[in-house]
Amino acid sequence: MSHLITLFENHSYLILFIGIFLELMALPISGEFLMSYAGYFVFQGKMNYILALLTVFVSGGAGITVTYWIGKAGGYKLIEKYGKYIHLGPERYKKTAA
Repeated sequence: MSHLITLFENHSYLILFIGIFLELMALPISGEFLMSYAGYFVFQGKMNYILALLTVFVSGGAGITVTYWIGKAGGYKLIEKYGKYIHLGPERYKKTAA
C-alpha cells in the first residue's frame, strides 16, 4: 500500500487524470477515492488546488467526449458484436432501453 501512496505522491496529477478519465469510460475505478486523496494532498500542500481542479475538469471532459464518440461511431453495432462479453446482449439491451 505504501508503494501506491508513493506513486500517487510522485505522479499525482497524471494518476488523477487517468483515474477520472477511465472512470468516465465506464471502468470500475473509484474517482471519488482519487478525488478524496487529491483533496488530502491539497490540504497538505503537496498539490495545487487550482491545478487539481483543472486536471479533473479536463479529464472529465475528455472521458465524456471519448465515450460519446465511441457510442456515435459504434452505437448499437458494438452492443450486437461485443455485448455478450459484458452480459449485455441484444435482448437485454432492448429490455434496458425500454
